[in-house]
Amino acid sequence: MRVKGTAKRELLLQLVSLAYIWMCAQGLRFYRKHPKSRQTKWDGKRQVRTLVHSTFRQGMSWVTIKLAKPAALLRQIASRIDRIHNILWAHV
Repeated sequence: MRVKGTAKRELLLQLVSLAYIWMCAQGLRFYRKHPKSRQTKWDGKRQVRTLVHSTFRQGMSWVTIKLAKPAALLRQIASRIDRIHNILWAHV
């Protein structure tokens, strides 16, 4: 597959966007399962409480662990595709 010009840029932008959304979703899932690991810090100057690790960083650490084990990553992607496929055809 040869992609050139603006189509190549758009394809790469879509892949990066998909990876970002996937990592944020994994981070949210982690925080839902482990709510006590949501460490926060207080910024006295701005009077704001913020997360120590963002949901993106938490999801990125999970994805990098899974990328080290390709078989586990493929199993998870396949299970998600099966789940989505079952949901789409549930109304028939």
